[in-house]
Amino acid sequence: QVNYDFQLYSTHVYLSQEHRQRLHMALDHRSSLFENLDSNHVLASNRSEPTSLMAKVELEFISNTGGDFKSSGKSTPDGVVNLRNLLYDTRPLVVHGSGSSARIELNSLGNYLGKAWSPNGGCLRCNESRTSLASIKDSELPRVLVAVFIEEPTPFMDGFFGTLKELNYPKDRLHLFIYNPIEYHEKHVNDFITSQGAKYASLELVDLKLLNTSSSDSLRNNNIPSSEWQARDFALSKCKRLACDYLLALDSTARLELPDSLRLLIETNRTIVAPLLSRPGKLWSNFWGAITRDGYYARSDDYVELVARKRLGVWNVPLLMNAYLIEGNFLRRQLEQAERAASKATLALDNGRGSAGGAIREEEQEAKNKEAVVVGDRTKNTNGGESGSEITTGGEHNSNNNTNHNHYRLAYHDPRYPSIKPALIFARNLRYMNQFQYVTNEHEFGHLVDASEYNISRLYPDFYQLIQNKPDWEREYLHENYTDLFDERDEDESNYPNRIRLEEPCQDVYWFPLVSDKFANQLVEMMEQFGQWSAGKNHDPRIEGGYESVPTRDIHFRQVGLHDMWLYFLREYIMPIQLKEYIGYEHDPPRTDLAFVVRYHPEEQPSLRPHHDSSTYTLNIALNTPGVDYEGGGCRFVRYNCSVTQSRKGWALIHPGRLTHYHEGLPVTNGTRYILVTFVDP
Repeated sequence: QVNYDFQLYSTHVYLSQEHRQRLHMALDHRSSLFENLDSNHVLASNRSEPTSLMAKVELEFISNTGGDFKSSGKSTPDGVVNLRNLLYDTRPLVVHGSGSSARIELNSLGNYLGKAWSPNGGCLRCNESRTSLASIKDSELPRVLVAVFIEEPTPFMDGFFGTLKELNYPKDRLHLFIYNPIEYHEKHVNDFITSQGAKYASLELVDLKLLNTSSSDSLRNNNIPSSEWQARDFALSKCKRLACDYLLALDSTARLELPDSLRLLIETNRTIVAPLLSRPGKLWSNFWGAITRDGYYARSDDYVELVARKRLGVWNVPLLMNAYLIEGNFLRRQLEQAERAASKATLALDNGRGSAGGAIREEEQEAKNKEAVVVGDRTKNTNGGESGSEITTGGEHNSNNNTNHNHYRLAYHDPRYPSIKPALIFARNLRYMNQFQYVTNEHEFGHLVDASEYNISRLYPDFYQLIQNKPDWEREYLHENYTDLFDERDEDESNYPNRIRLEEPCQDVYWFPLVSDKFANQLVEMMEQFGQWSAGKNHDPRIEGGYESVPTRDIHFRQVGLHDMWLYFLREYIMPIQLKEYIGYEHDPPRTDLAFVVRYHPEEQPSLRPHHDSSTYTLNIALNTPGVDYEGGGCRFVRYNCSVTQSRKGWALIHPGRLTHYHEGLPVTNGTRYILVTFVDP
C-alpha cells in the first residue's frame, strides 16, 4: 500500500536493485518515451527568454510524399507531426511539464501533436466540434452583445462602423454597447447611431459627454463605467443581464471586413475564439503566440506562419485582444461563481470570523506569489511556480491543475496590478482558470489599423495615414479606376466597356485617374486652412538658393508635413506608370525635392509663362473641375502645339520635364484653379 507520494515511491523502487531487476525497470534518460518540459528549472537562469524551454525539442513535420523517418509511426495520407528531442534524436511519445511557461508550451504543442494537425491535411481537429448555423432561422439565431471599445483616437472610424453595419447577421439579434471616451469620435459614433441604431435589439452608449456631466458618485451609483477595465467588465455583466448567447468584443482598431465573420466564429464552437487580424504587411496581430516568464510578449516558433496564413486552423494561444467572441454560458457561469465567492467573503467578514479573514489573506498572498512570474513583478516566486498541468487536446477546459486559483476570475482588472493593461489581466485570468483561448486563421477576416501615429490636431488626420494604414487609405483616397490601368486580362476593350485606360492627349504626355474626389477636396481645404501661400515672386526662401526662376503662388508639401508620405506615394503609384510608359527609365525610388499645390486666380496669378521643369518628368494632378470651379486654365505644350484644357478632377498628367516639353499654364479667367505638381527626379 502506498501511503505517500507516488513519484517518491517509484523512485525508491527504482533505487532498489532487487526491485529494478524483478520488475524490469529502466530509466528513460534519452527521452525515448517521455519528454519533460520543466519551466521552473530550465528558465531559472533566464526568465525573459521564451525559447529556452523548447531549446531541446522541436516539431518535425513529415509530408506523405517524404521518405522514411526514425519514429515508430507510419506514413499517413495527411502526413504526420512528431516531437523530436534534439539532444538524443529521439521521438518521445508522451510530453509533460510543470510551471506556467510549460503550460503555454504544452498547449502550443497540442495544436500539432496527437493527430491535431498535419502537413498535408492541415487542421484535423478543427471540424470535430464545429457547428453550423445554416439551417437556423434568422429569428432563432444566437443573441449576441456586440461591445465596441474606442480607447484611443483611431484612423478611418467610418470604415470601422461600415464593417459593423455590413456584418451578415440580423440586427434584431444583436445588442450593441459602445464605450467612447474620445471626444474626436463623437461625430462618428453619433452618425452611426442615427443611421443604424434603431435596427439593433438594444443600444447603450457611454461617451465623454455622459462621463463629463456625471459626478463620480453618480457614475458609481448608476454602474456607469468610467475607465477601460470598467467598460470591459461592464460588457461582461451586461451580457449576463441580457442572457445573451455570445459577447463579441471589438476594439476600434479591428476591421471585420468579412461579412460572415460573426457566423464563422460562432460555428467554431469554441468558448473563446478570435478571428486572426493583423496590420497589413506587418507581423503585428491580435494574438500572442508565446509569453515570457515575466509576462511580456514573445514570438512563438509558428507565429509568422500563422499570421501569414501559411498554416491554417484554429489555434490554442495564450492571449487574445482587439476582437474575440466569448460564449455566454461560460461567461454567466464564471460571473455567478465570482458573485457567490464575493458574497461568502463579505458574509464572513461581517460575522467577524477571524479565521475566515485569515484564510482570505493567505489566499491573496498565495496569489501574489504565483503572480510574480506572470505580470512583471520581478519578486522571486518562493512557491517554485504553479503546479504541473497536463494538456488535454481533446477538449477546451483543463481541470487537472491542483493549484487553488479561486482568486482568478473573469475580469479585466486586478487591484494588485493597476498599471497592467486590461487585455493582459483578462488573458492571465483565463489561463489560471484553465480556460483555453483560440485564434482562427481559416478565413481572411480583415485587419487591424495602426493608431500609433494618428494626429487628430490636423484638419484631416486620415489623409496622412498612407504609410501606416495603406489599405484603408487607398479605399478613401485612391481613384476607384486606378487599378484598371494594370488590368491585362483581355486586350479586347469591347469585352470591358467600362474599363479605364491610360490616355496620351499629347506626345509622351500621359493622362490617367489617380486620386479620389475626397483626396482633392481635403487637400484644397487643408492648404486653404494653412493659408501661407507664397507671393509668386522670384525670391523664395523655401528652396535652396532662395531663387525661383518661374514662380507660382503655392504651398509646399514640406510645409504641411506631407513630404515623406508623398515620396512613398510616388513609389507605390507613380513608379508603376513610369515603368510602363517610359520604357528603360527604371530609377527606383522616384525622388523629389518639390511637391506643391498651386493656386491660379485671375486677381492673383492667372497663368504661368512658358518654361521647362527642373525634373526628369513632372506629375500634375487636377484638384478641381473646369467649367464648375473655374473658367479657362489648362496646360499647353508649345513644341507640339497641343493643349489639355478639360482637366478631370483626380486625374494626373505626367510628361517629360526637361528639353522636349516646353509648356505653359493657360490663363484662368474666372474662379480658382488648384493643381498638385511634383518634380520627379530633379
